[in-house]
Amino acid sequence: MPTETPSIEPIPACPRCHATHVVRNGTIQYGLTTFLCRGCNRRFVVAPKRAPISVERWHLVRKLLPERLSPRTIARATGVSRTWL
Repeated sequence: MPTETPSIEPIPACPRCHATHVVRNGTIQYGLTTFLCRGCNRRFVVAPKRAPISVERWHLVRKLLPERLSPRTIARATGVSRTWL
């Protein structure tokens, strides 16, 4: 009876420091495999479903936080999630 072997994806290089000493580090809630770079300790996913927050948007959030607005208002105005705040 032939058994199927699970396909093992290759381990990618770190997107921050481009080191190749990367290990698997569990999964996220969506079931995607996470990796940990041993060089810079960055934890990353190979193909994230969400794009990272732009620097301009991050600066806008930093400006709005001291203005005593609610997190819901800041999230709605900037387009980021409340959990990211």
